[in-house]
Amino acid sequence: MINRILSNSLLVVASLLLTASAMEIGDEVLYHVQTGRWIWRDGPAPLPPRVIQALPESDNHLQLHPYYGFMAKPGLRLKDLTKYQDILQQFGQRFADEVWPNLSVNNAGFWSVHDYPFAYDSTRDFVIGVFGGSVAEQFSLTMDHTLAGALKDDPRIAGKHLVLLDFGNGGAKQPQQLEALAYFLTLGQKFDLVLNLDGFNELFGAWLNLHETHTRIEMPLGRFLRGIQTLALSTELLAEGQETKAALAGSEAWRSHVHFAIERRIADLVVNLRRRHLSDLERRVTTLNRESTQTWPLPLPASDPDVNYEQTVAEQWLSASIAMHNLAAGFGIPYLHVLQPNQYFRHEEFDATDRDRFLNVKDPPLGDIVPRVYNEYLARTDALRSHGVAFLDATGVFMGKAAFYNDDCCHFNPAGNQVLARLIASRIATLLAASQPH
Repeated sequence: MINRILSNSLLVVASLLLTASAMEIGDEVLYHVQTGRWIWRDGPAPLPPRVIQALPESDNHLQLHPYYGFMAKPGLRLKDLTKYQDILQQFGQRFADEVWPNLSVNNAGFWSVHDYPFAYDSTRDFVIGVFGGSVAEQFSLTMDHTLAGALKDDPRIAGKHLVLLDFGNGGAKQPQQLEALAYFLTLGQKFDLVLNLDGFNELFGAWLNLHETHTRIEMPLGRFLRGIQTLALSTELLAEGQETKAALAGSEAWRSHVHFAIERRIADLVVNLRRRHLSDLERRVTTLNRESTQTWPLPLPASDPDVNYEQTVAEQWLSASIAMHNLAAGFGIPYLHVLQPNQYFRHEEFDATDRDRFLNVKDPPLGDIVPRVYNEYLARTDALRSHGVAFLDATGVFMGKAAFYNDDCCHFNPAGNQVLARLIASRIATLLAASQPH
């Protein structure tokens, strides 16, 4: 009897081991077919990066500026919010080693080593103000050397120190760029050129306003207008957000060091569940207690259910850019508007792995709304030019390749920013030459 029980037990154990081994081998082969990697040898491929959440680590990082929205609080250090390896990957070696250790938020709420207004010697410096969202923010913080190198032979810049001033803000959308430009011009800020790098945040924020927070398209991102202040008033929600982020970070760290295919599959499941929980928490925060908006001078207008989404976004984008051009022209400043590249608009050369890594955002449905709105933008380029706006369509600069992107949203890696900077430099040279008196 005992021998029979032992024999059956061994048989069950052997069957389980064989089943687990077959599953492990099958999953390993499937993973290799999908990615070209072997878990046992190479480890798991990097996870697709998350779209940056509006949910803050604490309620002490943000302040509301009456002209251009929620900003980081002056004095906040980037080093206290980010890790060196993440900055190295996203911003490049020079920025990580030379700028990141000491970069903080300036007096106006922007990431910069200068306070604003920034006074400079026009005989020695050439200053470009960069406006937009987080893409413009990253560009302005990292591309000064690349732009300077590309423009070093231009007679209007040769021998000068090229300075990029960051007026970009993560999550910002038109008309916040327009309002920031107007505000700083009234304060006496001088520019040699104004660069507006935008397009994605306008459609992204507008879609979330309509479908998530039910705020009108023209308003700033509703996640900030409603979500941040609601969260700041709730210790319980703040604690839940911090706990969820910590658990997600631990799960992602575990997943990056797994050694078996089945372990990777389980880790992926845990990571996805925690990412979903974080997104659900943010959605709950941004739709909860809309009466909390009483802290604003005026009630936030509700979204119009009959609005034509893509045309409204494109018309506001057009009008804001014309207004920025007219403002800059009134001060004798050249203005260049650049439509930023985005992988959901051009991805002809993406393979299956690229698509999984960089085209996986379904909420908002970026694969649908980016092409729709970008085509509306491009249909208005003649209108921009008819108003004298120097416009650069940069959507094709990466030739539909994935090698220049950093996440599944909209941001570029250092190589991508350098390619974009060289294209912008060429257009700046043409614009400056045309703006010189004959």
